[in-house]
Amino acid sequence: MINKFKNIKVLYVVVLLLTTYSTVFSQNSNLLYYFENVPQTNYTNPAMLPRANAFFSLPGLSSIALDFKSDIAAKDLLQKHNGTWVQPLDAAFDYSKFYKTFGKSASINAGLSYAPIYFGFRTKKGYFTFSLQEKINAKISLPKDMFKIAEKGFENGDVLDLKSLDAKMMAYHEISIGYARQIDEKLTVGVHFKPLFGIAATKMKYNSLSIKNQGTSYNLKVDGEIYSSVPFLTVTPDEDGYPDEVEMQDDLEGSDISSQITPDFSNFGVAFDLGAVYDFNSSFTFSAALNNLGYINWKKNLNSVSANGTYDFEGPDVSVTEVEDMDEAYEDIVDEIKDVMDVNTEEKSFKTGLSPELMLGAAYHVNHVIDLGFLSKSTFAQYNFRQEFIVTSNFNLYKAISANFAYNYEIKGSSDLGLGLALRGGPFQVYLMANHIPFSYDKIQSDGDEFTAPTKAESFSMMLGVNFLLGKHGNRNKSVND
Repeated sequence: MINKFKNIKVLYVVVLLLTTYSTVFSQNSNLLYYFENVPQTNYTNPAMLPRANAFFSLPGLSSIALDFKSDIAAKDLLQKHNGTWVQPLDAAFDYSKFYKTFGKSASINAGLSYAPIYFGFRTKKGYFTFSLQEKINAKISLPKDMFKIAEKGFENGDVLDLKSLDAKMMAYHEISIGYARQIDEKLTVGVHFKPLFGIAATKMKYNSLSIKNQGTSYNLKVDGEIYSSVPFLTVTPDEDGYPDEVEMQDDLEGSDISSQITPDFSNFGVAFDLGAVYDFNSSFTFSAALNNLGYINWKKNLNSVSANGTYDFEGPDVSVTEVEDMDEAYEDIVDEIKDVMDVNTEEKSFKTGLSPELMLGAAYHVNHVIDLGFLSKSTFAQYNFRQEFIVTSNFNLYKAISANFAYNYEIKGSSDLGLGLALRGGPFQVYLMANHIPFSYDKIQSDGDEFTAPTKAESFSMMLGVNFLLGKHGNRNKSVND
C-alpha cells in the first residue's frame, strides 16, 4: 500500500510539471432554442427570426451567461454501496461503473460570456443581427489511465497512457454579423459570420505521452508542446532551453492593458454558424443548426515549451505520510527531469479551434400560446463527445410574459430541469433562465457529518439580460397584423 501511494505521488508531481504552463473551454443555455420571444434565441440558430420587428439590448446587459459542464458528478466519486458511501480508494468502489461515465478522458469545462452590444432589425424577407461578445472558455481533461492508479496501483511494468491530458484556456472578442432569409413560406435559412480577436490562450498538444514503472526508475516518453499567448507574461529559458523563470508584469497602467485587449489582427480567427428552419405545416416545425465552425490563429505574446524523447528518472525518497513533503517531491522530480530532458522554449504561433455543436429540433405548436419542443444537441471535442436531449414546453403570452420549462437528459450523464422567464412591459423586456437544475438530492455521511447534496449534478448554466423590443411580428399561428 505504501508503494502504491508513493507511485500516486510520483505521477501527481510529473503531471503537475507537465501542466505548469497551461492550467491558467458555448455559454448559451439550451433553453434559448425555443424561447422565441427573446431575441437571443438567434444565438442558438441563425435562422431563428426574433419576433420583434427590431430590437436592441441594454448596453452591457444584452446577455450575461455562465456555463459549467463536467463528465464526473459527485455520485461517480462517492458511490453508494450497501447503504454507505464509498470513495475511489475503498475496496468496494466499482471502477467499471466509474469509467462508463466518460471516454478516453474526463473533462471539466467552464465558460463565461458577456455581450455589451446586440441589436437586430427586420427587412422585407430577412433579418439582420449584430452582436459583440466577450468570451472566456476553460477546459481540463484528465486521462482515464490516471484513475487506474487508484484502482490497481502503479506497479513494476505498468504503463500509463496520458496522451489525452489537456488543459486549455481562451479569452477572445467575438463579433457576429447575422442574416436570416425566408426562402419561401416554409423554409428560412440563416448564417452568422463571426470574426474572432484573441486576447489570451493556452493549449497543450501531445502526439505521445506515457510513463512506465521500471521498478527502480520511471520512464517518461513525451512528444508534445505547450503553447501560450498571454499578455504581460514572459518565460525566460536557461542556457539549456528549459523554462527557468516565469514573470507576470505587475507595474501596468491603463493604457498598457487597453492596448492588449483592444481587438486587432495579431490573434485573428473566424467562425461560422449555419441554420435552417422548416415550417412543415401550421402545427410542426423542424430545425437544424451547426454552430462554432472556426478557429483562432495566435501570433502575439507567444511562449511555447516543447519536448521530444524518452527519459529515465528515479522517484523521490520522501515519506508519503507527511503532506509538506509534496513540495520536496515536486522539486526533486523537476531537478531530475531537467537533468535528462531536452526541452526547448521559444516563441511559436499556434491555432485553437472552437467546439462545434450540432442542433436538431422539432416543435409542435399546440396553439399561439403553447409550444412543445424536442432538441438534440451534440458537442464535438477532441477525445470527448457530449450528447444531450432536451424536451421543452413553452408558454408565450406575447404582450406580457413568456415561460419555458425543460427536461434535460445527457447520455452517460445526468437528468435535470431548466426554467426560463421573460417579462415585458411596453418595449422593455427582462429575461432570466437557469438550466441543469438538479431535482435529485442525497444525504451523504462523511467523517461522522451528514449533509445533503445534488450528487447527480454534472452541469449548470444560467443567462440573463435586458432587451428593448420595437414593434411585433405576430404570435405563433397568427398573422403579422393580429
